[in-house]
Amino acid sequence: MAARCCIAVLAVLWASCAGDISSLGTGLQLQTGGRQDAFTCKDDAPSPSVLQRLSHTQYENSVHDLIEAALPGHGDESIVASALALVPADAVGKDAPFSTMDQSVSQAHVDAWFAVGRAAASALTADTGALLACQSGESDEQCVARFFERFARLAFHHHPTAAELALLRDTYAATGIDADGLRDVITVALNAPQFLYQVEFGGSAVKNKRATFSVTGSELAARLAYHLWQAAPDEALLARAEKGELDKDYERVVDAMLDDPRSERSTRGFVREWLDLDSLRPLEALVGDPAFDAFVGKDTPSATLREAMIDDVLDSFHYHLRQNDAWEDWFESPFSFARTDELAALYGVPKWSDSGREPPRFAQGQRAGLITRAALLATGTAKTRPIIKGVFIRQRILCDALPPPPANATSIPPELANSMSTREVVEQLTEKKGSACASCHSTRINPLGFATENYDALGRLRTKETLYGSDGSILAEKPVDTASVPDVTGGDPEVSLGAADLSEQIVRSG
Repeated sequence: MAARCCIAVLAVLWASCAGDISSLGTGLQLQTGGRQDAFTCKDDAPSPSVLQRLSHTQYENSVHDLIEAALPGHGDESIVASALALVPADAVGKDAPFSTMDQSVSQAHVDAWFAVGRAAASALTADTGALLACQSGESDEQCVARFFERFARLAFHHHPTAAELALLRDTYAATGIDADGLRDVITVALNAPQFLYQVEFGGSAVKNKRATFSVTGSELAARLAYHLWQAAPDEALLARAEKGELDKDYERVVDAMLDDPRSERSTRGFVREWLDLDSLRPLEALVGDPAFDAFVGKDTPSATLREAMIDDVLDSFHYHLRQNDAWEDWFESPFSFARTDELAALYGVPKWSDSGREPPRFAQGQRAGLITRAALLATGTAKTRPIIKGVFIRQRILCDALPPPPANATSIPPELANSMSTREVVEQLTEKKGSACASCHSTRINPLGFATENYDALGRLRTKETLYGSDGSILAEKPVDTASVPDVTGGDPEVSLGAADLSEQIVRSG
């Protein structure tokens, strides 16, 4: 249950605490007393949160879902797709690795949102009769008014207020049924803050808490939907919220949401960003280079191998989530999720079919879970990158901060001397006593990277490192050394003999 609960707990922390009326934040407080302590939820001091702009993914999903809900079975969204392509991508960087953290709004955003609104309006009003679905005996004015209420509820994720309906009526400014007026209404609704942001007005006042209000059922539904689905709440979830089911049966609702296929879309996106999987270089770029060709041998990488490696990581996470496994079960998973013959051959296991059977197991002692998956080992060159791997584990897995490197530092893989292994070159360049690099590299970075040096730059298991000349000739062969003191918890002298030991230390560290 732990892996599943981990996601549910994130949702609870985000969604369950009361917030300040200005934005209804989570109430999650960081207590500091000269050092960073754990997060706690303080009932007496709910924290304010910013007005959250939808991420690019959340926005795009919301547009598609709104069109489908307003006009089920609508086919041609090509005009909308062209407009969506104008929306700026979210910035994802080292300090803000998740797309939802980009809250910038530029003129380009505003122009693109307006273009999307107009495109969606054109698509939806191509058949105003199907869109409005006027009822027998209903006047045109009644039919249009009913559409305003239905569409506003879909777009704003709550029963529209009198002010919201008045805005749509004023925008329409027509009698009878007018397609141009309907297009204006739809455009305005899709450019309203209630659609572009997670806007919350709050419910009842919280007793003895100044300017603090409870989160309404529909607001909680929106928080959960954007968190677990990366999309707006659908009609079914809104209906459950309005019936009070989120208050009465919160855990069952969250479980049902996690069982929904949309949750896989969300978790795959989260893992892809968290583990920076898109930084994996194209693996076939150096095909034709003599040294690289000699290195890969018969395993010449195709243009599809990179994505197959990424899918191996994403599928592993989702598989263990479906199994209700604990986090460590995924982190130390002994299974291969290679869907292609090419990756399965590199792993030395049968191809995985996701047929409901247990995935193929790696041979005993060959792999040690996440940090030995090919996507985290491959470099797109003939050389491993223990420095980059060490920084990755330190920052993305252990969540430790590292000071910025010296101005003259470089992330380019070191050139190997004819008689030196990658580890020996890295140690020589970064661990010299008294150098600006040694304090971090010798204790915080290199030991973590050295733990997986028994895998080559294509993710294949090895016992020795072969050094190649520029013409592809073999210059030397060096034994691989994976022993280190990885300092997982800070000041820990425990020795690791390789990836299995390091993985176990990370799990035990908490």
